[in-house]
Amino acid sequence: MLRKLREAIVSEGLLEEGERVVVAVSGGADSVALLSGLAILADELALELIVAHLNHGMRGEESGREAAFVRDLSLNLNLPCEAGFIDVPSLAKMGRSLEEMCRQERYAFLTRVAKNCGATKIALGHNREDQAETVLMNILRGCGLEGLRGMLPKRDGIYIRPLLAVSREEIVLFLKGLGQGFMKDSSNSDERYLRNRLRHRLLPELRASYNPNMVETLNRMAETLRRDDDFIAKAAWQVVAELGVTDKDTVISVPIPRLLSHHPAVRARILKNLMERCTPAGQGISFLHVKALEGMLRRDGPSACFDLPHGLQARREYDRLELSFRKMGEGMVDFEYEVAIPGWTDVAELGRAFRFELMEPGSLSARPPAVLFDLEKLSLPLTVRNLRPGDRIQPLGMEGIKKLKSYFIDEKIPRVRRAAIPLLVDQESVVWIGGMRMSERVKITDKTRQVLKVEMI
Repeated sequence: MLRKLREAIVSEGLLEEGERVVVAVSGGADSVALLSGLAILADELALELIVAHLNHGMRGEESGREAAFVRDLSLNLNLPCEAGFIDVPSLAKMGRSLEEMCRQERYAFLTRVAKNCGATKIALGHNREDQAETVLMNILRGCGLEGLRGMLPKRDGIYIRPLLAVSREEIVLFLKGLGQGFMKDSSNSDERYLRNRLRHRLLPELRASYNPNMVETLNRMAETLRRDDDFIAKAAWQVVAELGVTDKDTVISVPIPRLLSHHPAVRARILKNLMERCTPAGQGISFLHVKALEGMLRRDGPSACFDLPHGLQARREYDRLELSFRKMGEGMVDFEYEVAIPGWTDVAELGRAFRFELMEPGSLSARPPAVLFDLEKLSLPLTVRNLRPGDRIQPLGMEGIKKLKSYFIDEKIPRVRRAAIPLLVDQESVVWIGGMRMSERVKITDKTRQVLKVEMI
């Protein structure tokens, strides 16, 4: 394992001599092996290691024992340890998926630790089986190259995964050879989570009945497609740069003949790149949006337009494509739709739809951009509409009422985009700023008897 760790660091350019590295350590075998291996290589590479552990508060005493184990391990290795705690179950009751909540909070915590410590890298302990499970999950979701490539050895220039080529068996043998113990997470056997079902059911079945080397096959495919994806991404970025597009542009205008001259794979990535530049954190753009935009470019006639998520509008004017935010009074009118529960509500002005589903409190699951409400706290009927003067909300986690105008100012949402943000409203106030914040007034609690799940698509 140590040889593979060293090879990954060198071949993938994961670390440079003298770097300060935050190592995410849960206490499980993978992260303990990563920390132990990096500690062995620390002198050779002149690395400065900082241990980071986030207690999610999900498993009571077990979580506490893990935190204590990581603290003791850090002391034994003479390494500083930054520990954090967050009550994820309570936050999940406020309308967010437990899995997604854990991931978001974990990365936010690691980023804070790295910033506070002046670290240049954050090391994560994902292994070869984790990679196979990730690729398989993405196949089931019908993703493209960006999903089939799996997890990257290096992401965003700071997150590194040095153990992607190492198997779980090799990790356990490495720790056994060191005489180093580790903690076992009981939630890894909870098959309510998709990854655990893949790990304990689907992958064993695939290996037993179809391909005994399934894990290796999925990893090999991911590595091959990562190279292909990297080539297409770099080709698209080069074209975007040649077109003179920058992150500061509020309006993107490019020649359509130039776009159509490229290979369809590169062209699709260029269009996705351009649209993502105009969306929050580069999110919300799917294959369907890219396909629709390509169709508009080839359509007969001198002009055309259609709406995209986040208030973005695509226009074709003769031989140019223009991407910009809809302005108040320019292409975005007031809209309001009454909601059917359960059922669907289409918002034609935004090119989006909302799904409303009734759930029992014991079957809670909601991935953003979906939220959960206590049905009995809602003053029905509900409507989906855009901003009106005087709109107010009691933001989740706050005691006071806040005007949406003030909320948007605080969140630095440009004025030109505010009219294109969907709001879910009951007879008292705004209960959800679509994709952003829900109301404290209607959150679910331990006393909730029926839940309304709302998903924005």
